[in-house]
Amino acid sequence: MDSHPGPQRIPVPGKGANFFQSVSYALPIVITNFLFYPMVSILPGIYARDFGLSLGVIASVMFFSRLFDAVIDPWVGYWSDRYHARTGSRKPWVVIGCLGLVVSSYFLSAPPEPVQTGYFLAWFVAFYMFWTLIEVPHIAWGSDISASAAQRTRLFSVRSFAMFFGVLLYALLPMIPALGGEGFTPQTLKWSVLFAGALAVPLLLICVNMTPTGRTSLNTNSLGFVDLLPILWGNKQLLLVLAGGFISWSGYGMWFALGFIFADSYLNIGKTLPLIYAMTTLVSLATVAVLYSQAEKFEKNKVLFFSMLCVALSALGFSALSPGGNHLVLFTVLMAVSYMGNALFQSVAYALMSDISDYGSWKFGADYSAVYVALFLFLAKLGLTLGGAFALAILHGFGFDPALAGENSASSVFGLKLSFSYIPALLLFAGSIFFINITINRRRHHVIRQRLDQRRERQITGGVY
Repeated sequence: MDSHPGPQRIPVPGKGANFFQSVSYALPIVITNFLFYPMVSILPGIYARDFGLSLGVIASVMFFSRLFDAVIDPWVGYWSDRYHARTGSRKPWVVIGCLGLVVSSYFLSAPPEPVQTGYFLAWFVAFYMFWTLIEVPHIAWGSDISASAAQRTRLFSVRSFAMFFGVLLYALLPMIPALGGEGFTPQTLKWSVLFAGALAVPLLLICVNMTPTGRTSLNTNSLGFVDLLPILWGNKQLLLVLAGGFISWSGYGMWFALGFIFADSYLNIGKTLPLIYAMTTLVSLATVAVLYSQAEKFEKNKVLFFSMLCVALSALGFSALSPGGNHLVLFTVLMAVSYMGNALFQSVAYALMSDISDYGSWKFGADYSAVYVALFLFLAKLGLTLGGAFALAILHGFGFDPALAGENSASSVFGLKLSFSYIPALLLFAGSIFFINITINRRRHHVIRQRLDQRRERQITGGVY
């Protein structure tokens, strides 16, 4: 995919990508998140409401497909690092993953009727496989083209901005009068995929041609996957962020899986959701912009702690809502707080993972940044999988029926609030504690980065590359 025979390196050790290169790097994320959010948060509700699949079946499909997705994460990270060590590039992974995501999203958005469980399962598995093929290498690529702690915060803030911009585009699409203006429907889902497909090719071309491949790898040998385990286990900073991520994402997965059902089938505000998502996504974009401009002032572990507190408090606040009254205003405010916390998390978590990867490279003498990212995503996705499936299972066990808007029993409504509010808030609070105990800060990372650059210079001078 590169236009030059060799890797396009950033020539000065410690110098990262500039603003325009950061934007080109982030462009594919507009497409992936334009597709990912509706497929994960809206699609299950549509398959239950419009296509007649039971919540039990949907929960099972989500659990299996996301479990498969989580399991392949470490392997994608491992082979991405091997490929990067050999070629200096991660670009082909990004291109294949993005295009595959568009294709699988189309088949999920336009199923033959009646919808069969096997069809839903096959394309959901494919969707998550292609998601992994782009997500893991793309985040690791961000580590390759950034250097200092603040510069990484800025780079991943740009990436987060692209992510929420993609979400904003999807939120605005259902408002187009030609699509009926009826909120999220099978028709808007299909048109969103076609729109994403039209944008994918030009954005990918800009990305692969304008973004440098970044620093070459420090890998001088190819360890087997099992041989990496002592290295990973020996990085205590990594263990803290993995534990906090898994617990937090488990809570977020419960909340995320039921957001559409809570709003549409309980509060009866489904038709206004596109506008609410658009407004709250603007809050996310503003949050990312502030973080980008103030990157030098923030310590990442404290930002992560604060971000999870925001999401936890908003999750708990949803339990106070009921149909009628001013629930629409309160729902929008709580969504804005949650989106602000998520924007902070998305901007900082992967930047922190890059810093921890540098720490591992300095301590153990080899770059395995994609493996680090893959492990984080593995546990995040496992948490989302278990959380989402657990939430749907609780809802199913309490007898809540999304098709019976306003007619579910009091016990069914309690099951909805238990799985959408109470348990997620508890898990999010618990996960935040791990983040505050991470000790990699700007000063420590600056020292580590200097030593890594010196080591790379010695290896290049010595003819290793």
